[in-house]
Amino acid sequence: VAFGVSNSSIATFQINQLVFDGTYLLARQGSILLKKIRNDELTKSTIDVRDEVARAYYNVQLSAEAEKILQSNLANLSKNLQEVRALYQEGFLEEQDAQQLEYLVNGISLELENARRMGKVAMDFFRFTTGMPMDSAVQLSQGLEELYLQNASGQLVFEQAFRLEEHIEYKLVENQETGAALQVKRRMWDFAPKVNGFLTHQQSNFDNDAFNMFNYNSFWIPSTVMGLSVSMPLFTSFANKMRLDQARIDLIEVQEAKDQVGQALTLEYEQAKSAYAYASDRLSNEQRNREITKSIRDKTLIKYKEGISSSLEVTQTQNQYLNSETNYLSAMLELLNAKSRLDKVLGNYNKQ
Repeated sequence: VAFGVSNSSIATFQINQLVFDGTYLLARQGSILLKKIRNDELTKSTIDVRDEVARAYYNVQLSAEAEKILQSNLANLSKNLQEVRALYQEGFLEEQDAQQLEYLVNGISLELENARRMGKVAMDFFRFTTGMPMDSAVQLSQGLEELYLQNASGQLVFEQAFRLEEHIEYKLVENQETGAALQVKRRMWDFAPKVNGFLTHQQSNFDNDAFNMFNYNSFWIPSTVMGLSVSMPLFTSFANKMRLDQARIDLIEVQEAKDQVGQALTLEYEQAKSAYAYASDRLSNEQRNREITKSIRDKTLIKYKEGISSSLEVTQTQNQYLNSETNYLSAMLELLNAKSRLDKVLGNYNKQ
């Protein structure tokens, strides 16, 4: 005996909605933290690029200043060499006096050519650092001394307070601490229940005619069910507890690393401040030495023309003057680099 009908058709519509899950709130906080991490990483990259570009710029201008000094010295010595040769031809000086001066001219000419080559290398490195094509024309607007006056002298960098929380490296490790704290909360929510809501609506049709299901005038039996489902872990072989303990250990490690980074950055600030003070004092000293050696060199050349001074003394005073010029440029570059380092530590590059 057959009961029922030959065909049945069922159409179902279902909606599921999360009602409560603690990890959902943490996921939103995590997305906000991720955005902050990316912004801080971008800021760090920008700071590093600014510092590298500044140092590359200083090296280019250092090479330019060194070339100018050598050109000036070569022009003066070449003029003096012509005068000495004339005196030698007249019989007032010996041949070795002229040869000694010629030796100085040849040495400076060699140093000048090397300075030009180093200047080209410094310019190529500057183009590379700034991302410009190697064959692009570059016109640098500020010289080394102008940069010194603008960026070094007259600025009260020692009065600027060091704020550890403003340093980008400290911000990055703070982000790690926040992420580790969120991971601890994430593992704690593993013990909490999750609640989901659902709504199911169903239409059923029963008929002996298989194609009657497309006849919407036929009777369809409605059925609607709604409710909540709660899921909660009862036993996980202590896996959740072990994950929570590991997350807490990771948080402690990050907090200890944060303290170490804070101490290291504070020490770096003190070192940068001390290096800037030393560079400033050294520049003042080298500037005075340059003036003294130039005066000695000029007086020795006058005495040499008058036959009072020897060619050896001319060589010594000339080399002494060139060394003082080199030391002066080196001290100026050291001060600018120290200023750049101090700006980086103080967070001044973050604000530009």
